[in-house]
Amino acid sequence: MKKTVDLPKVSLADLSASEKDAVVAAMRVQKNAYAPYSNYHVGVAVVSITDQIYTGVNVENVHYKVGHAEEYALGDMAKHGERQFKILVCSAKNGGIPCMSCRQTMREFSGENLDAVTIIGVGEDVKKTQQVIKCTFADIIGVDSFGPADLGIDPSKF
Repeated sequence: MKKTVDLPKVSLADLSASEKDAVVAAMRVQKNAYAPYSNYHVGVAVVSITDQIYTGVNVENVHYKVGHAEEYALGDMAKHGERQFKILVCSAKNGGIPCMSCRQTMREFSGENLDAVTIIGVGEDVKKTQQVIKCTFADIIGVDSFGPADLGIDPSKF
């Protein structure tokens, strides 16, 4: 099984302008996460196919139900009528690769070319190392991921 440490890393300087803007947005909102129980703050920025940036943070509550930052960012995108993203940046302590539950939610809005979707993980050490994880969604989603097309659904039609 692949581990986060096995994913490719690049320099912040190697990112496109759109990717850098999304990194800044994810890092900026991360501090607004509501995580009094786990103290695990996550900030996410998604860039839609129309180049708009939408953000989200994790939100915990006393019975440990956690709303994930990826879900809130994608919900923000959907709220504005957009149905596909091309970049997702996750900023968290450990490098910010989305969990499996979030990957399934992301799959809903990724489109069918998973190699065309960029995932960037930003950890706490980014200011020191200037390194981020950068891979494609295909690298982390798994084999034959189940998506809307498997049920004959095109999210852009809704």
